[in-house]
Amino acid sequence: MRSCLVIAGEYRTFDQTYESIAEFAKINDLDVYCHLWTDNELEVESVKDKLNPKFITVDSPALYKDSFLDIEKRIKENNPKGPNGDKVWQNASMNFSRKKAFESVPKYTYTTLVFARYDLKIVTPFNFSQVPAGVVTAFAESWGLISDVFAIMPFDQAQHFFLYDEFERLHSTPFEEEFIDYLRNDFKYGENNIRIHRDERYCPHMILIRNFVLNKIPWGTADFPVRLQR
Repeated sequence: MRSCLVIAGEYRTFDQTYESIAEFAKINDLDVYCHLWTDNELEVESVKDKLNPKFITVDSPALYKDSFLDIEKRIKENNPKGPNGDKVWQNASMNFSRKKAFESVPKYTYTTLVFARYDLKIVTPFNFSQVPAGVVTAFAESWGLISDVFAIMPFDQAQHFFLYDEFERLHSTPFEEEFIDYLRNDFKYGENNIRIHRDERYCPHMILIRNFVLNKIPWGTADFPVRLQR
């Protein structure tokens, strides 16, 4: 079994988390692939030095911000919800970074993919030895839905976790009856919770679940020893 670690996003508290991430990668013999939002060359060199990635892509946030703001504008015009405080353009940025990191991984090379953020601390680095049947996300930071800060998944299902190409469509279209039935009968989410997300919220965790359900991707949670280092 060959496995890789994909890391994406902003540098944030990486100076406090890198030792645990590097140890986790070493224990599991993971090749590392990264995308980093930054204009700071010192942050780039730090990631290279501490994680020795096979490949790292770096982008300036300023070059893409307007395009993400345009996505947010179109989403709110095509599928108006509110009032809400969801940061749609920032979530678009987050998912774009993940896509860039994922696309740097050579296809047909790995059986398993692990995703993490730079600000994720693996409290107790652990070994995993089996390819999961579906996408397994951390229970930590799940907020009653799903956590997208850490996940282990079969490589051939990973495209459904890295959903930037579907991000605008999922936010711009109403929930399908199939998905509402899933939330009501399988997820037992409750009618008021369903209404809030259907009519008021642009929640990145909800569209991740929706993408799994519509594509028939099995998913679940595990009590991985991880947490965000804020």
